Amino acid sequence: MLTEGRGISELNKDETENIFNRFKSNSFSTFEHQILNRIVELCFKEGNYDSKFYKRFGKYYFLFTCPKNYDNVKLKSIITHELNHFIEVSKIEDKKFRSPNYNKIKKSLIEFKPQNKQLEFFKHLIYKTLDNEINANVSQTYTYLRSFNTSDERLLKDKLEEYDIRKEYKDLLDFNISKFKSDLISNNINFTEFNKVLLKNGVGDFLDFINKEISIDKYIDSWFKIILSNINKFLKKQENIVKEVIEDLDNLDKFSSEYPLSEKNVLDYNEYLKENLSNI
Repeated sequence: MLTEGRGISELNKDETENIFNRFKSNSFSTFEHQILNRIVELCFKEGNYDSKFYKRFGKYYFLFTCPKNYDNVKLKSIITHELNHFIEVSKIEDKKFRSPNYNKIKKSLIEFKPQNKQLEFFKHLIYKTLDNEINANVSQTYTYLRSFNTSDERLLKDKLEEYDIRKEYKDLLDFNISKFKSDLISNNINFTEFNKVLLKNGVGDFLDFINKEISIDKYIDSWFKIILSNINKFLKKQENIVKEVIEDLDNLDKFSSEYPLSEKNVLDYNEYLKENLSNI
């Protein structure tokens, strides 16, 4: 059930449709649904296209908001996004893996309360490029591209370049890091408190530069080395999703219920079956 394609599981594809169809039947309400032998609570409310998945006291919750006159693709996309988080957590629980490193960073980001726009931006930037958030956005890309219902590679690539999430990440590749450094220095902003939170949550166990006393310049460069690497991986994974959409549509086109069968086949089958029935 958890077969991975180029960035989205088959389970996610199926459950996105299942949850979307249940929403169409139940409208804005709260109801339960079963995924991976887990009972989850789904809550749909009117609002913007926002979403959240969380676990509390052993129970799993999804919250989705969308306008009354919702766009199918936008709503399906946020469902796909949160399902990816749920599936990752479920796999970790089932296989009894330890909590992944990105979770220590995420915990730190939740704890850290910036007092200025520069550090608020930096906090959100790190969050956007965490492994689990990138994986969820890759899955969301599949839902977006699949909605065009075409295997035309050129068209899908064009639509990918129009995708707002891709544009946002590509813009980050052109972010002026030098100007950001100057902005921090001129406003006497440092990362001391942020680094304390990271160290408390064990981020220094896998990011060595967190443990060192280095200049703001080197500290920012160390983070951006990770951030830019993750962005480039994300953009490449998005491109691979184009191939997955094409393959899925081609497989649908080739589907047939036809199976070569003759009367002799049926007789031979039944005869052999009778010969090999266990005597009771």
